[in-house]
Amino acid sequence: MALKECQSELLIKERDNQLCQAEVQKITNLPSDCLAFTENPGIHEINVLGFGSFDVLCRNDQEDSGWLVIQQGVIQGKQSFNRDWAAYREGFGSMQGDFFLGLEKIHQLTKLRRHNIFVKVDLSDGQKFWLNCDDFKISDEDNGYALKLGEMYGDLYLTRYFTDGMKFTTHDRDNDNNGRVNCAVHFGFGWWYNNCDCAENYVFCSSIKEMIMLIRPI
Repeated sequence: MALKECQSELLIKERDNQLCQAEVQKITNLPSDCLAFTENPGIHEINVLGFGSFDVLCRNDQEDSGWLVIQQGVIQGKQSFNRDWAAYREGFGSMQGDFFLGLEKIHQLTKLRRHNIFVKVDLSDGQKFWLNCDDFKISDEDNGYALKLGEMYGDLYLTRYFTDGMKFTTHDRDNDNNGRVNCAVHFGFGWWYNNCDCAENYVFCSSIKEMIMLIRPI
């Protein structure tokens, strides 16, 4: 199939999904993302087509609004991020503090519509890193919740930590490319690891003061 035909089919599919989401919102009286809460950020209930409703944390960030938080907190803080596969799949923590939304919810959110992702990392020594990607999604569980990424912008150290196609790794499910150790065991938290080398993963070999990941439909 020609490239133009493929692109046309994708655009039609994306438009149909948006129309379906609009119909779901009419029926349930619940939006499918945080764009409906730009004037009232905080914890809100949304409904995702084919999956159901759940609570999310909506946030306005600097000049932008309508972001949905998929992770916030300190990796080595009060809330342990050293969790097993099931915990990362379902999500954990408190939206009033440190939490991870859950891989399945992130998959369901991103499979129907294109999403932008914005990541901020503050280190304890005062360094700050950021990343923006114009097309972020993850696959289903059968495919390891693998990352699918468009074009990335931001700090080099952080962009190196997002590798297109990498599956998620936890201490009980090793999907990284390091043949010697499990990277989730090495660093103490689950991630889409490629390798565990500190030269490659500089940011996460340092002391993380705060990390936040936000997504928003395009």
